[in-house]
Amino acid sequence: MKNKNELIAEISGLVEKSNTILILGHVSPDGDCFGSMAALGMEFIRKGKTVRCAAGDGLTYKYEFIRDYIEILSAEELYDLYKDTDFDLVITVDTADKYRVGSLLEKVFDRQKCSVAIDHHITNPCFSNVNWIEDRSSASELVYEYLVETGADISVRTANVLFAGIMTDTGNFTYSNTTSKTFEIAAELVKYGAETSFLAEEIDRKRTLGATLLVAHAIDTMTLHHDNRIAVMSVSYDEIYGCGALPEDCENLINFARDIDSVEIAVLIREINPLRHKVSLRSKKYADVAKFAACFGGGGHKHAAGCTLDGTTVEIKKKILEEAEKLI
Repeated sequence: MKNKNELIAEISGLVEKSNTILILGHVSPDGDCFGSMAALGMEFIRKGKTVRCAAGDGLTYKYEFIRDYIEILSAEELYDLYKDTDFDLVITVDTADKYRVGSLLEKVFDRQKCSVAIDHHITNPCFSNVNWIEDRSSASELVYEYLVETGADISVRTANVLFAGIMTDTGNFTYSNTTSKTFEIAAELVKYGAETSFLAEEIDRKRTLGATLLVAHAIDTMTLHHDNRIAVMSVSYDEIYGCGALPEDCENLINFARDIDSVEIAVLIREINPLRHKVSLRSKKYADVAKFAACFGGGGHKHAAGCTLDGTTVEIKKKILEEAEKLI
């Protein structure tokens, strides 16, 4: 198995030999996905490469500021423009498995001959030609180390997107995945000019009226089980749009269940279509929700994971509760 320095050297060598680079993230992209994509993309552009970035439905409301830094396409936009294009190199970031890029981007990924995965999910099956998989707080931590080791120019914009990625994946440096190394990197990013107050305002404090109404609705759906140690919330497609919200506004809903003092496992079931749902899982102390998610073909981290299940909300809730009970 290659060590980190060997992997960085190998990835850097592939980048140097490539003129066209495709960077892909996962469906329902979050701050770490956008941050790691943007940081790599900006550096490769600085090196004179032609770069295209894509994930999910493209940039979401909270990360609109990145639009001034680099273009990030939606999966549909990328597929329409580049479905028949051969890139010299494709890199996936923060993506725990190939299918997590989504059906359209998976088709584009599969036609590329040279691929790299940079990811912090230990459940990653190493689906690329070169795989840098390391258990860290975020993919943004890994990208930061790549940029430092390869002598990149870390601008204020690069510092901003990497800090955004780290702060979101660590719950503002409060989750158990936060290490001393995480704080060291965050401090270095501040030295490079990361605008922490601006990022907090854009990502944490800014919320539309629709997103606020969705919070109230999601809490109203919450049910507690097994001596209040399991909390389950659910939102349908119609309910999201009925509140005037968007699917991206579901990103942090699960925390309202997780934060209840008696709760060990929190579950959010979000409708993709009436017979397919995204299930987000969180735990606090002892429950390993990554293993839990793996039972349903998903993955993630010990305290934060997810999967996609077919069936109605009622059917999925029953399955999840039966499995969650084993962890309590």
